[in-house]
Parts: sequence; C-alpha cells; structure tokens
Amino acid sequence: MLKKALITAGLVLSFAIVCLAQVPQYVNYQGQLSDAAGNPLTGNYTINFRIYSSSAGSSLLWGPQTNTVNVDAGIFSAVLGPINYSVFDGSERWLSLQVGNDTEMTPRKRLLSVGNSFRAYDADKLDGKHASAFVQKVDGVAPNSNGNVDLVAGDNITITPNNSNNKITIAATTSGGSGDNLGNHTATKNIKLSGNWLSGDGGNEGVYITNAGNIGLGKSNPQKKLDVSGTVKMIGFQMVTNAGNNKVLTSDASGNGTWKTASSSGDNDWTISGNNMYSAVSGKVGIGTSSPTDKLHVNGGVRGTRNGHNGYVGYSICGLQARHQNGNLAYVGSEHFGVHGMCRSGSYSGVRGTHTGGDNFGEL
Repeated sequence: MLKKALITAGLVLSFAIVCLAQVPQYVNYQGQLSDAAGNPLTGNYTINFRIYSSSAGSSLLWGPQTNTVNVDAGIFSAVLGPINYSVFDGSERWLSLQVGNDTEMTPRKRLLSVGNSFRAYDADKLDGKHASAFVQKVDGVAPNSNGNVDLVAGDNITITPNNSNNKITIAATTSGGSGDNLGNHTATKNIKLSGNWLSGDGGNEGVYITNAGNIGLGKSNPQKKLDVSGTVKMIGFQMVTNAGNNKVLTSDASGNGTWKTASSSGDNDWTISGNNMYSAVSGKVGIGTSSPTDKLHVNGGVRGTRNGHNGYVGYSICGLQARHQNGNLAYVGSEHFGVHGMCRSGSYSGVRGTHTGGDNFGEL
C-alpha cells in the first residue's frame, strides 16, 4: 500500500476565478509519494485526482481525472484540468488522490491560496461590486465609450437630475392648465380619459366619452352613441337605415326618426285621378269657414273666368254677377233689384233668355 505525504500545497491558482477567456483552466499540483513504511517511491504511477466541496462525503465537484505521473525519489508533479471556473467560487475545496487500484487517500487535502492570489477575489469586481451589480444595457441600448447612456428629453418632457438624492426625474410639461398637455402628439396607443373632459379651456365641458363608447357633446351622461346638449348645425345629413327614393323622415312620440314611403293619395278624404281631384266623403266643404252649412260653403267671393268673360258669386254689391267682355252686366240679388241687366255697348242685352224650341227669347 502506498502512502502520500504532501510537502507542497503547490496548487498554483493563477487563474483565480475571473471570467476572462485568456485565463487557463489548468492548475499545477506537486506532491510526495511514499510506501506504507514511509520510503519515497520512484517510477511511473497512475493517479486519479478529484475535487470536493467538503473534507468527507460525496460532494464531488470535479473529476476523476487520471494522470500517469513520473515519481522521482517520491516527488511528482501533475497538471490538473481543464477545470470549470465555477468550481472555484471562493468556498472551501478539497483535493483527493487515488493511486492505481487503491482506495482514495484520506484525509483529503484542503486547497489553499498563496498570498497574492487573494487579490484575485476582487478581480471580477469594480469597487468591490460584482459585474452583475452594474447595468450593462438600458432597454437594449449599450453604454458609450465613457460608460454612459444619455437621456434626451423629447417634446413636452423634462429630465431633471438630482445628485443630492441620486435621482433623475422624468416628467411631462404642462401649458396653460393643470391637465395633461398632449401638444403636437401622435398617439400610438389608446388614450384613456378616466372620466375627464376634452375641452378648449380645461373646464367641465366639451367632449365626454363613457366606458360604453357613448359620446356626449356638452353632457357627461350620454345615453346614445352621440348625445348632444344643444343645437346641431351640419352641411349634410345621411341616415342609411331604411333609406330609399322619395321617402320622408317621420318621428314617433319619443323623437325617434325613421324613413317612410310618402302616401300618393293623401289621407283618403280626397282622391286624385289623373288631372282631377274629388272628395269621396259625404260631408261638407267649407272655404273660409270651419262650420259649412252646404256641400260647398264659401265665406267670401268666388270668381270664374272663361274666354275673357267673368262671373262672380258673392260679389261686393250682389249675390251673383255676370260680366261680358264688352262690359254688359247682369246682376242677381243686387242692391235694388232681384235681377238687373245693364247694356253698355252695341245692340246687346244685359239679361237675355232664349227658348229652346225656336227664336223665342226675352231681353232686358
């Protein structure tokens, strides 16, 4: 059986844990190998190396690595590696050796640092802080050559650094009022009013939009998609529901409008037939009176003209006047006579009667 006595803890931890690609991941180990009687050995021997996180138990971190080493008067040297950087994180580490088919030697050898290697503890730090404690990018933007990421204020934005409390304040500027000032801004997301108005002077008037999407003009509780408190003036109007040619706009008692087809026959009191119009009802017609006493009751004069001859019913001085274009007149129910004829020119008559059986006639 072989026995090992370490005369040099010669682990040259020259790569002390820093994350730099040029640092080798190998360490050099020197030791002394002797037999059970303590006699130094000479020759080639196979040694398995292992690194543990504790002095005993199965807390293996690296290995086994098998090296064939040359032993001269008990002294040998071996290169261990590659060893992952994470194996040496500053915690205790223990080295184990197994020669040939022997069991692992005990006790395990604690790996120690040389004096200057303590500086390696701080090699991956800046002012005592690990690299992970520093911001490497801001929203994907890497620092410039001076290690800075500059903040630039846009429109209506202020950036105020305060060295005394290590803060940078970013705020929106306001103009002419206490509300949010969007300015010359193009929105890329929805704008939430949160129960506020869009107005010209920042007051509680103007445009109001509810969570249901109803828009109020001058009112904060719109009941429809557009609810206006006031008079609406517009250049055009279009309501497409049930629209059609020659339809008329009607409303119900609540003011709800709808398009309806106009009736061609009115309200059925009068009938239009070609160029004629007549009444189909059995009642009386009053013109100038709301209480007609006959089929046709005119409160005022009636004039008829044909080929230049005029006739008047209800004339100013008689009930009926007939006038020829040459000036001859006939009155019925005049001021002084029942029938009154007047001839103004020629051999004509004011009133004339003709019998249908011949030339019998009477003239006035």
